[in-house]
Amino acid sequence: MAEAANGTATLAGLDLYRQLTILVGQASGTLEKRMLRRHGVTPLEYMALSKLADAGDDSLRMNDLAEAVGVNPSTVSRLMGRLEGGELARREICEADRRATYARITDQGQRVVREAAATFDDDFASALDAAAVDSRTAALVSLLRQG
Repeated sequence: MAEAANGTATLAGLDLYRQLTILVGQASGTLEKRMLRRHGVTPLEYMALSKLADAGDDSLRMNDLAEAVGVNPSTVSRLMGRLEGGELARREICEADRRATYARITDQGQRVVREAAATFDDDFASALDAAAVDSRTAALVSLLRQG
């Protein structure tokens, strides 16, 4: 974030952060409701399952999964608890290094990823379209779509 001569954040930096906060809040709320209703998973759970499905052997070290979805290890541990409860993923101890724990997607988790992909993509695109015409977030959406 840019800093003005007096040490305060510049308006541009603050405005960009405000737009990001609004955009994430709006998109998360919309996606959360629709993903839960249609597929029984939150966007974060879907993201984690997708990362596991894309992994070479359908598994990742728990710390790598946390990094891949942008959360800390304790959050990914709680996340895995919910996924295990829904029989969408399971934890496995590494045989070569008993200190390491892996997250592995189940067949049911694979099915959820396949079925939820279009819902997530369509609803996220709709959330961005709505944000593109909202004066509070339009500039950020424009920047995101350029990338």
